[in-house]
Amino acid sequence: MKKIIIIVSTVLFLLSFSSISNFAQKTYNKLMYPLPECSDESVTSLINPLYKDMRKDIGENTNLTNFFLVSLSLPPSMKRLDMPRSIGYDESIQRRSCEAEAVFDINNGIFSNHKKEIAITITYHVQSDEKNNQQFIIILEPDFIDILEQKASGGV
Repeated sequence: MKKIIIIVSTVLFLLSFSSISNFAQKTYNKLMYPLPECSDESVTSLINPLYKDMRKDIGENTNLTNFFLVSLSLPPSMKRLDMPRSIGYDESIQRRSCEAEAVFDINNGIFSNHKKEIAITITYHVQSDEKNNQQFIIILEPDFIDILEQKASGGV
């Protein structure tokens, strides 16, 4: 009976040590590798390349006619990103939700050389990489593309 009590006590001790160790490791990771803010340059500098990739994917996944329409209606890149801000944080998955005003240059008509700026609110997320807690990933939500296309082609 004493052996069973000793074994159970040892197992419980090791389990509690393991949970304390996991908590300490998570706390250490948060302190040493904090999730960057929405306005951090390491985050905002990646939004335009993500938009360009998204635009390219839209063009490649459509027929030839739609490819040309996407090429004409969607600006090739963002001019700048204004007012990046946090709109939420999920601690359980270390994910920060963000919004910003993406400013684009568009032609004032298809055959015009006059450019004008339009601003569209975009949403993106900054999340710790599960495989490497020293890195983070950025997810750009595509929900702004339809509005951008409408505004760039003269609608809305």
